[in-house]
Amino acid sequence: MAYPKVPIAAALLAASAITVSPALAERVTPGPVVNADWLAEHRGEVAVLDVRRNLDAFAEAHIAGAAPVSWDAVRTTRVIDGVERQKVRLDAETFQQLMRDAGVDTDEPVVITSPGKAAGQITTQARLYWTFAYYGHDDVAILDGGNAAWRAAGHDMATGEVEITAGDYTSGNPDESVLATVAEVDAARTDAGVQLTDNRPMPYYLGLEQAGYVYAAGHIPSAVNVPFTLNVSAKGPATLRDTETLRAVYAHQGASMDNGAIAYCNSGHVSALTWFVMSKVLGNENAQLFDGSMHVWTQDASRPVTNPARP
Repeated sequence: MAYPKVPIAAALLAASAITVSPALAERVTPGPVVNADWLAEHRGEVAVLDVRRNLDAFAEAHIAGAAPVSWDAVRTTRVIDGVERQKVRLDAETFQQLMRDAGVDTDEPVVITSPGKAAGQITTQARLYWTFAYYGHDDVAILDGGNAAWRAAGHDMATGEVEITAGDYTSGNPDESVLATVAEVDAARTDAGVQLTDNRPMPYYLGLEQAGYVYAAGHIPSAVNVPFTLNVSAKGPATLRDTETLRAVYAHQGASMDNGAIAYCNSGHVSALTWFVMSKVLGNENAQLFDGSMHVWTQDASRPVTNPARP
């Protein structure tokens, strides 16, 4: 599944549906976001990964040549810092094997897609993108709107099972700059230079609802609520909103992009989309993702949680 790498001129940034931060000079993908027409034109230059919950539906309709990736395989339960944590990042060896099984080669450019019909499906693309970033693979983009946008642009879908030749992908050294530690989250509570953003639906932020693997309802003190669904359109393919709108919405919710920002949710899943938008769309180079999020934060009962529903 190795494809020849042909440098793409910087002008191809215009092929993306929204404005993005500058791309690396040698990358094949024109930036962190590509649209369906760009992918159709450059399909032979990239590996396409289709991440989804229901792999059975992959055979019914997918982009030709795409490799399916099970969402359940993208995160795991593992011991980190001596504590068992759920729904967190894969270790380097496991991620490396997952990508090899998907046919990805070392340094191969990657475009990540999903069914693309709802914000929740776009978050799986963003979370896989973040994992690539964490393990140092930069030439990666998400397909804006996923397969739904591909269809809407008039491109054909393939059917049937696919045969994948194993790749030789190698995980790089972790880039800790994209990962917020518990200590960094704790410090952000009182640091005006780092904004915590809670990306869950408002009922979770307010403590009206609580995920089963989170041990206290509410939010981390000083966090503002930026629900992940605000990042994408609500009708048609779930495409990212334009940059100007996103910047205005984030500012209105109290999440200025002038300083550092840490995105979190219940586990680090849906907040990956907010991290992606803050980092790759709005250009906040100091944006981080709190992997494990409220699950990890509330494992220690001494850590403060604000619960407006139970003042």
